[in-house]
Amino acid sequence: MSSKRLFTHALLSLAVLLASCNKAAEDKQQASAPVPIPKPEVVVREELDPRELHTLAGHSEWVDLVAFTPDSGTLATMCSRDQTIRLWSVETGEELHVLTGHSEFIWNISISPHGRYLASGSKDDTARIWDMASGEQLHELKAHGDNVRWVDFSPDGSLLATASADSDIRLWEVTSGRCRQTLSGNQYGVTFVDFSSDGKLLLSGGLDKIGRVWNVGDGSLLQQLDAHKDQVYTGMFTPDGKHAVTAGDDKRGYLWDPMTGEKLKTYGGATDVIFGMAISPDSQWAVLVSKERSINMWPISKGQSEPHKLEHRNVVGSACFTPDGNYLATGSMDHTVRIWSVPDLVEKHSLDSCKDIITSVAISPDGRFLAAGCADHTARIWQLAD
Repeated sequence: MSSKRLFTHALLSLAVLLASCNKAAEDKQQASAPVPIPKPEVVVREELDPRELHTLAGHSEWVDLVAFTPDSGTLATMCSRDQTIRLWSVETGEELHVLTGHSEFIWNISISPHGRYLASGSKDDTARIWDMASGEQLHELKAHGDNVRWVDFSPDGSLLATASADSDIRLWEVTSGRCRQTLSGNQYGVTFVDFSSDGKLLLSGGLDKIGRVWNVGDGSLLQQLDAHKDQVYTGMFTPDGKHAVTAGDDKRGYLWDPMTGEKLKTYGGATDVIFGMAISPDSQWAVLVSKERSINMWPISKGQSEPHKLEHRNVVGSACFTPDGNYLATGSMDHTVRIWSVPDLVEKHSLDSCKDIITSVAISPDGRFLAAGCADHTARIWQLAD
């Protein structure tokens, strides 16, 4: 199978938002906006001691994505091809629930900031919201006319953004399942959406080669980020909200001021499509993941002309930071997960118990656990620290 097949979950397409409200309604929305849910306390760990806890077997195809709940107690695993999502106890490895209902390939999942809900987007043109405690489907969101490629919860957990190959983004009220806004404006499908940390802005990018920044309150377009020469596959706000990073098919990443739309830096160094990224919790580092054997790690605030390269023996498909920012984990087609110290970028550990391609990696919000999805139809959990 090609490496592109492996990482289809990261090459997602979605559209962009545009709606209008009058000034009075906007002021009312902003005045009553819920406060983002506080994140778990970060424990700084100078040393890690990885040891494998569980092999999670149950899926009938590659495990494409893994994601922890905010309390670090549950792991969600997504298998695009068997059309299921499974929930597991991190401590015991017990399978808690199997979420079934999608009739086609599942593209993406997202867990709400309070951990109550999981959202999924699928090739069956729907998004779904699930209750994490019971495993029951709460809402089937059916307004899109094509693949739902990306889903993302707002920081306060009240809204879900869905983006589709139909070139629309929709904002849904999570509790009611009602579509609050349809945000239109792209010529083609949109590949990602990302809420800012305060929930006021939404970043998107798509097949029309343009990144966009939107006002969540009224759906207005704030900035158009126009520099890419090809499809924009991935993007994120920095945790401090000061910058946005976009990257894509043109093998370039760009750093932006989201409020002015000014392009601040160009990140080169990639030799193939950039389809994923990770940004450090302190907003100091941007990691760009492309279809090659190394990842490019850039300091966000410095004028460095060349990236730091972290090498594997085969294509790297996923990267994530520990919550304290002291370590970076990378997963590869060479069957290993590697853990690197930050900022000196020394390889500290190589986890090689998976005997097939690593499709995705995730680190729990408390920093104690690491999970990896594998092409052998399993997921693995390691304990990093007590």
